[in-house]
Amino acid sequence: MKEKPNEWISIADLMSGVVAVVMLLFIISILQGKMSEGKSKLEIKNLNKDHQEELFELNRKLESYTENSNKYQNIEDKLIFSDKQKRELKNVLNDLKLILSTDPRSESLVIFNLEESKITLKDNIFSRGSACIKNFAKDPISLIGNTVEKFLTNFEGASVYIEGHTDNIPVSTPVIDFKKYCTVYDDNYILSAARAREARNVIISDLDSSLSVHVAVAGFGASHPIDGIPLSDAKNRRVEVRFILDAKLMSTL
Repeated sequence: MKEKPNEWISIADLMSGVVAVVMLLFIISILQGKMSEGKSKLEIKNLNKDHQEELFELNRKLESYTENSNKYQNIEDKLIFSDKQKRELKNVLNDLKLILSTDPRSESLVIFNLEESKITLKDNIFSRGSACIKNFAKDPISLIGNTVEKFLTNFEGASVYIEGHTDNIPVSTPVIDFKKYCTVYDDNYILSAARAREARNVIISDLDSSLSVHVAVAGFGASHPIDGIPLSDAKNRRVEVRFILDAKLMSTL
């Protein structure tokens, strides 16, 4: 006669199996926790690394802006002329003003400021939201090149700065069609620099390279508005051609 199986032994075996499974799950849970903790630390480390890179890039840009500001201040320091220098420069600019006055379109395109030795190209020489110069404006602007050539030839140590400016209305949609807009940009700084560059291209088109190297370009976006008008005013959208004399080199004039 066979012996009946001991039910208590079977239950004990079953409980042992359950306990083993529970212990295994517990160990797996601990390992997963360790792995998750390690992953989190790695993510935090990577995040800190990315943050450090962002800070480094920001500091680099700030240093660049500071350096450019210092250069710009050096340019401002050169604007102290002798009376004779001022007269000579006014005569050069006034000659151009008289030439442009014969073209009825010029009054709507160009503003002369003889006291500050600069010519302002109005926003309407450009297509809307573009760095492309309108065809009808190219001839009057090209005449500025003759004055620039005369100025750089006759005034030792002189320079010409072509500076782009905009209003403070942000760019809502990046422009990527270079053929249509003569540039690609996603902010006003890039657009202002592109407009100054395109104006320079027209102005120096007939200049010898030994002279055109002294014609520089800068884009200031909305950072240099016209005094007394709102930052959003369309008058702030302009390109200024500034004639710079080195007072030390010109002291013998």
